Amino acid sequence: MSGSFDSGSLTHHLLFGADYEEFELDRYQTRYRPPAVTPGATLATLNAVNIFAPVYGFLATPHDVVFNDTEEQTAYGIYLTDQIDVTDQWKFRLGGRYDWFKQSIADELVVLQPPEQDVTKFSPQAGIIYQPTDTLTFYVAYAKGFRPNSGFDIQRNPFEPEESESYEVGMKWASLDEKLRGTIAVYTMEKTNVITADPVNSGYSVAVGEAKSKGVEVELSGDLPGQFRVQASYAYTDAESGTSVLDPDFRKVVAEGDPLINIPEHNANVLLFKDFDVGGRQLTFGAGVQYVSERLGETGTDFFLPSYTLAKLLASYEVIDNLTIHGEVTNLTDEEYYPASYSSLWIAAGAPLQFQVRAIYDF
Repeated sequence: MSGSFDSGSLTHHLLFGADYEEFELDRYQTRYRPPAVTPGATLATLNAVNIFAPVYGFLATPHDVVFNDTEEQTAYGIYLTDQIDVTDQWKFRLGGRYDWFKQSIADELVVLQPPEQDVTKFSPQAGIIYQPTDTLTFYVAYAKGFRPNSGFDIQRNPFEPEESESYEVGMKWASLDEKLRGTIAVYTMEKTNVITADPVNSGYSVAVGEAKSKGVEVELSGDLPGQFRVQASYAYTDAESGTSVLDPDFRKVVAEGDPLINIPEHNANVLLFKDFDVGGRQLTFGAGVQYVSERLGETGTDFFLPSYTLAKLLASYEVIDNLTIHGEVTNLTDEEYYPASYSSLWIAAGAPLQFQVRAIYDF
């Protein structure tokens, strides 16, 4: 719910909301790990595959059951913000969010069950807005955040919720005719209780990690001459580990200040649209380019995934009233790229050239 009212010379813009969420996760995981490679070992004893002449179908019996549990979460939240117009140029925003989170886990592998978790948290936020002209706005914002973590550690204790603290300074601009709009923001954020690998017990996690990020985000959108429209964005992100931890799965140390995995420093998108009038109805063609810089591909190493650039085409046409046909071709040049990885030997391949057609009917 939102609304406004005056209090003397001040104008208040209130926003109030509430949400409710239920989450249930059934997890069953087994594991098999082959013996160490020794002289004379065969493919059969190692349960291995010759990648040059693979023979499939020989599945080993798992050694043990790692997880067999059911987790249930219930969360409520309420929030309230008040933007106070002190003058036409100066505005202040105060608010906060109150969360209540309950978590229970039924573990089939142990007799003594993990304890239930019942957490409440208030997260404040505040901001200052200065609008010297009708087309230019400056702002400063501060906020704390709260997000529940799923799962438990090797002692079957539920993870503490993740918490964050952020600062942001930005500027918003709009042309006099409001056909073009742009924003630029500089931010810094710290997170605590981030899930990270247990340095002692392989395959388990602990909520002791810290992550830091800072960066710049720029956006531009609006109408251009000749019935062109543009949407452009750029983000610079410097994300790093805030603590030094050992990853037992790879026997690598993730030192404080190391970059976080799979997060590019540079990410840019440009979409350009052209509108046509065909038979009294709108036909739109669009073209776009996305650039993603290299990303760390494995923790504790210097293995990086290469940068990539993807192109796409879009089109839409209003066939009849309320019915619009959309078409899209992604990865137009069929580039081979890798959006993410877990390690240098576990890499996700990007989708090849694809096309999609869909119809949207409004009623």
